[in-house]
Amino acid sequence: MVSKSIRQLTLLILMCIFAAGQTTLAGGKNKPKSQPPPRLVITKAVADVDAAVVYIEGKNFGDSPGVLLGTSEGEMHEQSVIDSSDTYIEAALTTTDPGTYLLLVYSGPARTQGFSMDLTIGAVGPQGPEGPGGPEGGQGPEGQQGPIGPQGPVGPPGDFGNVELPLVDATTGETVGSIRVNLTGTPTPGTSLWIKVPQTQPQGTKLLVSSKDTDQVLRYDGQTGSFIDTFVSSGSGGVFGPRGVSFGPDGHLYVASRSHEVLRYDGQTGAFLNVFVTQGSGGLSEPRDLLFGSDGHLYVTSAATNEVLRYDGHTGAFLGVFASGGSMAWPFGLDFGPDGNLYVTGWSSNDITRFDGTTGNFIDTFASGGELSSAKDLEFGPDGNLFVCSDGNDQILRFDGTTGAFIDIFVSSGNGGLTNPVGLKFGPNGSLYVSSSNTHQVIRYDGQTGALIGTFAAGGGLSSPTFLVFTPPEP
Repeated sequence: MVSKSIRQLTLLILMCIFAAGQTTLAGGKNKPKSQPPPRLVITKAVADVDAAVVYIEGKNFGDSPGVLLGTSEGEMHEQSVIDSSDTYIEAALTTTDPGTYLLLVYSGPARTQGFSMDLTIGAVGPQGPEGPGGPEGGQGPEGQQGPIGPQGPVGPPGDFGNVELPLVDATTGETVGSIRVNLTGTPTPGTSLWIKVPQTQPQGTKLLVSSKDTDQVLRYDGQTGSFIDTFVSSGSGGVFGPRGVSFGPDGHLYVASRSHEVLRYDGQTGAFLNVFVTQGSGGLSEPRDLLFGSDGHLYVTSAATNEVLRYDGHTGAFLGVFASGGSMAWPFGLDFGPDGNLYVTGWSSNDITRFDGTTGNFIDTFASGGELSSAKDLEFGPDGNLFVCSDGNDQILRFDGTTGAFIDIFVSSGNGGLTNPVGLKFGPNGSLYVSSSNTHQVIRYDGQTGALIGTFAAGGGLSSPTFLVFTPPEP
């Protein structure tokens, strides 16, 4: 049997048979013009041999999902959907022969969304007398758990020829390659295959975590979570109670220190380079998070002054107060959204404020409620939605990335030992990593479902971890 990744790709290629108007890529940047629809996911599939049906559970199945069943050799058969909802499908099985099959559910306005998994049909009981095979797979009299009669022949393939189609990563929207295939049917011109690319952490990736109580930044293996070393030592450059950590365009590490300054360290060795933003520059007081914008400048939350300050990305010189106002109180985390605007959590105001990403002008209170309490770090996820550390009730909440409407509690209090979540980050592999300050660990969760994967990083003296960052990809 071929590997799982090949089986998934085979299934997704066969989806083109049913495509009626799939996404056409925008020129130049190889990205779709709009966000892909909510990702379809199968969580469970069970075959009932007696009833000759399969029950499928998951999410985002849509209004008219379809089901395919096939072998690793590529024989695919449409299964008749008996009943369905957004989270449930019941479909008739064209075979109950024991074995492992490839199950694919597809959906979307143009059937561009798909998700596959293995379906195992258990061994059947004693076979009853088999009826004559009908032209369309007529079933003979069935004994106790007897098999369905032989299936009629598959119709002849169409005259569609060999074509090359682009492969588009359904998570990132990026073209990751192309493939030449022979298919029956004719796809719409401009068709592209949206595939779920298995994500792995790039080789050599490291995770850096601010250890507030020990005044250090610790380094862990980005794939295993094993402790490597103390990247920034206590007292180096005068670091005190480190919070936000971010790599700059120059490849060096910038650290928000509770000494009311931003310090710069060598991105490869952790050696102290200089005080990048001097103590209190521009009124900086109690800095929490920091990041570099698309303009190359550095943005820092100044919690005690309820402001976001901007500094020259090359020299660290103060450029001005970039954002303030609205309901924002004690700003903590910040992130630029897919729309280019700046989103800031208010730890005291229990909300998320949105500012114009170019001018810094107040736009609105983007999100509040939904049990949001003492908001800390935030980040837009691969699905385009906004994920927030709700420190007051030890949860990770998810809000609609376009409207700000509350969606769900993505990670519940205590899941994996989660208490006092401060920082969160989606890794290059799509998993969600959260610093649990009170349990002195970084916990890893499934980036699509929020299911616990396990403790990822601990040890090495990690105490009250705050913010975290992955090292940039190696050239």
